[in-house]
Amino acid sequence: MKLCILGDTHFRVRPPRHRVEEDFLEVSMAKLRAALAAADRANCDALIQVGDWFDSPNPSGELVVEMIRELRKVHPPVYAIHGQHDLAYHTEASRRKSALRIMEAAGAVKIINHKGEGFGDCVLYGADFGQEIPKVRRPPKDRLLVLVAHVMVGNRELYPGQGLTGPREFVKKHPQFDLYCLGDYHYPFTAKVGSQWVINPGTLIRKTTADRELAHDPKVVIFDTEANEPEDVSLGFPPSEEVFDLTAKGVEKRETDFDFEALADLLKARGESGIDFTQNLETYYSTHETPTRVRDTIRTAMEEVSA
Repeated sequence: MKLCILGDTHFRVRPPRHRVEEDFLEVSMAKLRAALAAADRANCDALIQVGDWFDSPNPSGELVVEMIRELRKVHPPVYAIHGQHDLAYHTEASRRKSALRIMEAAGAVKIINHKGEGFGDCVLYGADFGQEIPKVRRPPKDRLLVLVAHVMVGNRELYPGQGLTGPREFVKKHPQFDLYCLGDYHYPFTAKVGSQWVINPGTLIRKTTADRELAHDPKVVIFDTEANEPEDVSLGFPPSEEVFDLTAKGVEKRETDFDFEALADLLKARGESGIDFTQNLETYYSTHETPTRVRDTIRTAMEEVSA
């Protein structure tokens, strides 16, 4: 079998800061079509996406509709999981209401979970953002165990002192799988640990002017289960210099190991605390599914105090 592994896609309709394209809905659709075409050319049996399909838990309805239409054409089946950007509150309730669930109900994707999904000579196990890695018993040796997880594993820290888990460490902690298809970490890497492969193709949409993101060439990774070998396949998109306005005020290519923009994006996506009390309060509401009446009561009290 051949599997096409697709990284964090972050599909959206609003252009990221400093991107030059005006119609970003079409940019997102072009990215999806390119990934599907690469899977078709390689005669892949399935496409596996590693979370953060959308850049927001409330994506444009037009974008969702266009995605469904494209995915329901004749292509390999698409398997996916939820990343933090796909979930409004990072809870089970938000999983049930996600745009990805709508796409699954429309027959466009198949969401995989802890229970495992048998497919050909593989068994696919999913772990959404924030979920524990499933503990599974090994089936007969003729089945390849594939983990698809949205978890922060990488080969280089995004900022000093991050304490990033490396691929070898991750495999040692969760040794029961043969192939690890990972998301969340936006920069591509492929690591072989014994006979096991850990693969992150990197983000599909370049959102910031961070050095590593500017240098990234959007791609998919084709994994041949019989040969036990991955192959990088560039999707042929223009270089960063053509899609970002690097002449804009305050924007320039930097030579630094401290990736400030990647750090800011990471903290924003994870709902980390900042210095703005109101923003932190809204983050708490979202994380803990605070009832609307409680939010309204607190908001009214704050307005009375500040009046």
